[in-house]
Amino acid sequence: MSDSNQNIPRQCEFDQDKLVVKLDELIPSDPSLVEGAVARVIRLLEENGCEHDLANVQLALQEALMNAILHGNRRDPEKYVRLCAAIEEGGGILIVVKDSGEGFDPSKIPDPTVGENIYRDGGRGVYLIQQLMDEVQFKFGNGTAIIMRRHPPNRQE
Repeated sequence: MSDSNQNIPRQCEFDQDKLVVKLDELIPSDPSLVEGAVARVIRLLEENGCEHDLANVQLALQEALMNAILHGNRRDPEKYVRLCAAIEEGGGILIVVKDSGEGFDPSKIPDPTVGENIYRDGGRGVYLIQQLMDEVQFKFGNGTAIIMRRHPPNRQE
């Protein structure tokens, strides 16, 4: 497999000097693989003493992966999701999920806490991720990337 293939998101680029540990893997667009991928990231975090707010990180990662597979790649078995996770010096957590989809406008997602949206079956994933993580960014071009950060427990924001 070559990263130039349009069905495989490009590798993640991290500031290598500030990372203690990292993971970079490709996941086929199969929702049944999300649980295992999330478990690998959580295990990596636990093994490296990065155990703050893991339930929040776990849920945010699960939502991001499912969104990438279901909405970004539309379950296309030819497409992959790239999952990157890193632990920064001091215990910060950085997670990137990239898909090969067309992208979307995050500002157009209806607020799931208002009006009729409260009763909708879906539409809460991005909102949840933004509530659970300290920083969330989206990047577009050759697919969509969501960059999620959890600050170290002793950092005040």
